[in-house]
Amino acid sequence: MRIKFLISIIACMAFSYALKAQQTETTHKKIDTLIIQTNGHCESCKNKIEKGLAFEKGIKDVTYEISTAKVTVIYNTNKTTPENIRRFINTLGYDADHMKIDNSQQQKSECTKE
Repeated sequence: MRIKFLISIIACMAFSYALKAQQTETTHKKIDTLIIQTNGHCESCKNKIEKGLAFEKGIKDVTYEISTAKVTVIYNTNKTTPENIRRFINTLGYDADHMKIDNSQQQKSECTKE
């Protein structure tokens, strides 16, 4: 009787371990890179965009190149999307590719935008 009980317990543990391994396999992080054209012009814009995006859910790394006005974002696709990232850049007061800000969204900053 004890042997049957032990075999049942071992079989249940093996089954649950296999099921957990399968679930873990399907939920791996998928990291992607996105490059967004924006309209920042200075060091203040760079800091505002990099610091603002750094704490957004799913963002792993942000780099802003002033000379090209491009933001490179490394993000987890399970937690955010390119459209969410562009929308957040808009809320900071900057254009993001095809998503332009309107005058009501423009925020005053220390920037000397031309």
